Amino acid sequence: MVSLSHSFVRYCIIGAGNTVLDFALYTVLTRGVVFFHEHYLAANSCSFVVVVTWSFFWNKRWSFKDQSTNHTVQYTKFVAVTLGGIIIAQTVLYVGVEVFSVQDLIAKAIAGPVVLFWNFTMYRLCAFRAYAER
Repeated sequence: MVSLSHSFVRYCIIGAGNTVLDFALYTVLTRGVVFFHEHYLAANSCSFVVVVTWSFFWNKRWSFKDQSTNHTVQYTKFVAVTLGGIIIAQTVLYVGVEVFSVQDLIAKAIAGPVVLFWNFTMYRLCAFRAYAER
């Protein structure tokens, strides 16, 4: 069994990789695809969705060392928690850009830590609950 602190460290390592992938996809979309120049929230949604499946696989296997085989139910819970995370991310991005006139990449970076703690807590309590109860 992996301790809470070890699982959080592993989660953060995976999260760092996810963040790099998310920022890379977002940057390519918003800087390289004309449609997404004006539709940065759609680009953010696209990059976030791509990273979800990658994140689920690595968090299940490595962060939480979860061995359950009910992948469909677990993935559904994971996606539900992640949707909460994207709502938070989208809100911070929108408010940063539209209300406070912050550059989009800076607003996106501000959202990261907030979403990190939301997702870890909810993944542990909801998606990987059997692990949390051990």
